[in-house]
Amino acid sequence: MHTFLTTFPNLIVLPMDLQVATSAATLRAMQNVSVPDAVIVASGLLTGCEAIVSNDEEWRRRLQPLFPQFKWVYLADHL
Repeated sequence: MHTFLTTFPNLIVLPMDLQVATSAATLRAMQNVSVPDAVIVASGLLTGCEAIVSNDEEWRRRLQPLFPQFKWVYLADHL
């Protein structure tokens, strides 16, 4: 798995550092999202991510209205 994650094109594995944790905690408190969702969104915001890709339609439906700055890509839409 490590090789897959470190060699996949255009994929950057980010560290879970204090900046991400603080940003995620703020998102969690302000938007009432789960901790894992807050960590994903905080990481995207801090790195200037343009899109979030998921195969979880409910996740997209729930988070897209809260974070419209991202393009939300649902994989099943492209099959």
